[in-house]
This record gives sequence, C-alpha cells and structure tokens, in this order.
Amino acid sequence: MRLYILAEDLHEAGLPIEEAEYNARVEDGIAIVFGKIKNGSFKVKIVRVNGKFFIEVPDEIVKKVHLNDDEYYLPAYYHAKDGVIAFHVS
Repeated sequence: MRLYILAEDLHEAGLPIEEAEYNARVEDGIAIVFGKIKNGSFKVKIVRVNGKFFIEVPDEIVKKVHLNDDEYYLPAYYHAKDGVIAFHVS
C-alpha cells in the first residue's frame, strides 16, 4: 500500500529526497516508524510517482495499525526528526 509523504518531511528527517528502502517497525500498535533505524521488522520503500513521494508499506502492516487504505491518504499525524519518520493513526 502507498501512503503519501511530502518531500519536505523527508528533508526535515534528514533522509535523501529520492527513491530508497528503509528498515521499519510498528511501535505501540499505532505507529509505523522508519528511516535510519537498526532494529526494523520489515522494510518500506520510498517511491516517486508523477513527481510525488509515497511510502510503500506492506498491506498487513497498514491493517495492523488501522491506517486508512486509500493510496492518497496522508496519515492523521506524523513527525520527522533525526533520520526517523513516524506515522501515527491518531
């Protein structure tokens, strides 16, 4: 599943604004955390489609944290800092 993310947020986190693959994990059952982390349990990919950036997250992970399954959905909240981005449900 693809979740939309702004290039500015990749920049704010200190991640390259390009297609890439990162380690990721679920935290507290409500957040997908990815970026410069070592102890990930799955991978996410940053892809560019028509000039916009998306994070490809395995469907079972998205369902586990109850994120909307719309490709263009921007999660309810996320923060970017120190090489890590966290998507939160609420």
